[in-house]
Amino acid sequence: MGNKGAKGAKGEPAAKKAKAPPKGKKSKGGKGAPAGPGEKVNTASKDLKELPANVASQERLEELFANGNLLTAIPPESKCWTMVKLLYFNDNKLTGLPAGDVLSAWQDLEEINLSNNPFESDLPPEIGEWKKLRSFIINDVPAVTSIPTTISNWSALRILHINNCGLKELPAEVGQLVSLTAVMLNGNQLTSLPAEVGAWTKVTKVFLNYNQLKSLPAEIGNWEECKMLNINNNALESLPVEIGKLHNLHELYLNDNQIAELPSEIAACKEVDKIYLNSNALTALPDSLCELKFLELLYVNNNRIKALPEALGTNKRFKYINAKNNLIDALPASLSELSEIKGFALQGNPVMDAHPRLQPVDELNFEQLQAVLAGDSSTVAVDNAGGAKKDEGEADAAAAAEKAEEKAEEKAEEKAEEKAEEKAEE
Repeated sequence: MGNKGAKGAKGEPAAKKAKAPPKGKKSKGGKGAPAGPGEKVNTASKDLKELPANVASQERLEELFANGNLLTAIPPESKCWTMVKLLYFNDNKLTGLPAGDVLSAWQDLEEINLSNNPFESDLPPEIGEWKKLRSFIINDVPAVTSIPTTISNWSALRILHINNCGLKELPAEVGQLVSLTAVMLNGNQLTSLPAEVGAWTKVTKVFLNYNQLKSLPAEIGNWEECKMLNINNNALESLPVEIGKLHNLHELYLNDNQIAELPSEIAACKEVDKIYLNSNALTALPDSLCELKFLELLYVNNNRIKALPEALGTNKRFKYINAKNNLIDALPASLSELSEIKGFALQGNPVMDAHPRLQPVDELNFEQLQAVLAGDSSTVAVDNAGGAKKDEGEADAAAAAEKAEEKAEEKAEEKAEEKAEEKAEE
């Protein structure tokens, strides 16, 4: 599977929207006087080809927004940035990072964005010396093919975004990133995950779309705080039974894989309300799926499913089910109980052969579904306009998954940007 660009994995927070930060207060008094706050500088989107000398040599620099320029290098003078906490260099022309001694000097760094730069080399090991780092973002930089093992020092890291790069594997040292809450590694070339990812016990969102993953380690069962798991467009053939340990999972996206069977342990994911399994190799769904009483959206179109679980209709919370293009030739009687359903997509299944009037209907409403169950649709209304309407963004299963992913990432970006603006205004 090729390294497709992951939809929604855009360059991270563009600080150009941030208001120009006020200058930090200089320390007053003579020798021994307490130091004032550091300088906050905004040079974003000014078409700069190099940083102004007074910025490059600013010893009290604490925050720098230099994104959206034409910078080709970070000057060696930046070795004096021993107080710096935040650096935004995304959307420039950087061919790489400065020398190791410069990077080692940034001991207080907490947040850095290097996205969308034409790096000519991989990440240097000295970035591991940023022991206070909380957010590391580098998207759309193909030269990044590996993560240095020195990241074992990043125990404070909460956000890790490396999207649309050339990552082929994760080092075992990712197990030291014990504070992670959000991981986005879309659009890389990962074929497996190390068992050490089980140490991500605080992670709430994981995005691994558009990779080449063939399996998942049992240790993902330690992600008990995970609410959103996105692994679309990979090569997964199965899921570990430990997925049932994700008791706080709300959204599961597994479109465009090769999954042949869903483990019955999925029933232990009691909080899940959205499951996307489009375009896999499923021939059946486990009966235990019916135990997910909060499940509202179920997408299993473009599989090889021959029958739906008999008790599927006992879940009264279902809003939409998409089972298009399968091999379903009969429906369970329990579906007559889905009085609140907004749409049930069954096009492209043998069961619809006996209902030619309803075949053009994209999604059956409750009345139409009952007609199919009764085996007589000769009198039921077929006006699509009066039928069920899905929530916005769910017109197509793949589009829905993609939209949800983009929304999640945009929200993360907005949060980061708001935080940046707040810092700049302090």
